[in-house]
Amino acid sequence: MEERLIFSVDDYGRAVARLMQADGQAVGAGFLIAPSYVMTCAHVVLQALGHEDFESPEHQKPPAEPVRLDFPLASLGSQPILARVVEWWPYSDNRDDIAVLKLETELPVGLRPIPFKSIEFDGCRGHAFKVYGFPIQPGDWNHSYEPEGPVDDGRVLLKKTNNSEIDAIESGYSGAPLWNVAKGCVVGMVATVQIEDNRKAYAIGWIKLEKILKRVSALDLHDTLQQSLATCSEVERYALERAISATLRRCHPNGGDRAWETQLIELSTDLPPRLGWEATHPLTYFAVMLAWMEDTPEHSFDRLKIWVEDRGDDFDKWLGRLTGEMKKQKVTASNDCEHLLAVVDRVEGKQHELVLTLWKVPHAKDYDPNRPSPPLVQEQSCSLEALPQIIRKTVRDQLGRVRPLIHLFLPRSLFDKGIEMLPSGQRSLLGSEYPCILRTNPSSCPHISVQFYQDDWHEKWTTFWEAGEQVALETFQEVDCQQPEDAVFAALEGIHAALLKNCAEVGEWLDMISEEWALPVALWSRDPQYQDQLEVVLSGKVKALVDDILQARTVAHRERNTETLSHHLSLVLEDPQLLPPDIQYTQEAC
Repeated sequence: MEERLIFSVDDYGRAVARLMQADGQAVGAGFLIAPSYVMTCAHVVLQALGHEDFESPEHQKPPAEPVRLDFPLASLGSQPILARVVEWWPYSDNRDDIAVLKLETELPVGLRPIPFKSIEFDGCRGHAFKVYGFPIQPGDWNHSYEPEGPVDDGRVLLKKTNNSEIDAIESGYSGAPLWNVAKGCVVGMVATVQIEDNRKAYAIGWIKLEKILKRVSALDLHDTLQQSLATCSEVERYALERAISATLRRCHPNGGDRAWETQLIELSTDLPPRLGWEATHPLTYFAVMLAWMEDTPEHSFDRLKIWVEDRGDDFDKWLGRLTGEMKKQKVTASNDCEHLLAVVDRVEGKQHELVLTLWKVPHAKDYDPNRPSPPLVQEQSCSLEALPQIIRKTVRDQLGRVRPLIHLFLPRSLFDKGIEMLPSGQRSLLGSEYPCILRTNPSSCPHISVQFYQDDWHEKWTTFWEAGEQVALETFQEVDCQQPEDAVFAALEGIHAALLKNCAEVGEWLDMISEEWALPVALWSRDPQYQDQLEVVLSGKVKALVDDILQARTVAHRERNTETLSHHLSLVLEDPQLLPPDIQYTQEAC
């Protein structure tokens, strides 16, 4: 392990790339910052492509053409490698001028990314820098520079060591990494050589490069996940995909269903480190947790360990820490509760007494209601007010710190009671802590057992599910519940997702329409004064709707504000594939 953490000046030299024009002439340098990713200057990329007017408007956007480069100290005589721009901060005389390239072919053997450290140039005074670049003469070392002082936009002026004279690094060193000999790491990148009466060399420091480096770390980790998935068997792939999604939900609770790459970038650039993990990076926390998950195959575990250690982190130390934390918090190493089915029945003859049964659904794809796991809670008597507290306590005591989607299967007469926003603890509400949706308790409604209803239900649910990438507002259709009954029925035949307005008793209204049509999806405000704001909730994608509503409810509760739509939202999502086990459909009246 210790050997992996050591990065020598020879490793530095091998990781320096030479960027070339089509005729093979070197124009500048770059350096490996992650497997398959090279950082350089934007103007060096433009030079390699034969452009000289670096500030032209057309060069404000990244070029699409591939760039030629090689690693002379790692692979003498090898063929040039093609690379394309993936990050682009256009050239300017006094700011930016940064590009990141992704290699299209494999790296030479023995190359390792150059480590950065978050050291400002003020902490490097008196330190010598080694710089390897590509002037007219063959590549050579130059280690006679140190920081002279800061200039605009995070840049510093370089000067010769032990000499007050300001001098320039020769042409061909632009894009070269500044290797701090004393610290054993890179602290910046040569960006601009200005040759006038006085020859001046500038460098871009850590503060300016940090966000780009974090983005590239996320892209690199995403590459690692994709490479691992590509080597999985069909069974392993399914298990690893579940593990990745579960780990992202734990590390980035507000990530929703956005693409993995997007969530990893947000995790890397926007979120602070976990408490107790300040000495490392949020991506390291994610990688270690994913490796810890039981669904992660052994070969994927090995890839994640290498990824963490290549960043200079001690994988075994962090894995031990995580294991201890998860045990203390009663978090399981598997994604063993994706959904929680909470079935609520009324007690005959007792107006204020309810009966609650809870089942966990580890993975929706594998769920078989005919072969359920034992219920977490079975027919427990409770009041409406105590219901959220029992659900929350059961999740915490028996499942640990997971966040399942809670399906509240209720008699429709309880739909307007706002169970989602009733207190579940001293400082929390059920719907602000967990994603919650309303469902119809099948045993309280005979329509579900009727074939015409089920056919319509499945067809409309499939239509809704397939619209996952669409904007939700384009999928929902407004229904005025105060229209004449015939008009409502005529409109509902083709509706699978309704935005309900002017509905005094939603449960009664849904009972009425379900005698004719299935309506698997419905959204409304329990307080009519907010119903005109419902469209705001539907501005995201269909597949992110549940998470968007959770976020809105969480903000409303955190701000202690009940005078917002978010505190009064209710959402019905009747998934016909996720029904409680052991339900006996009857023909009794609802």
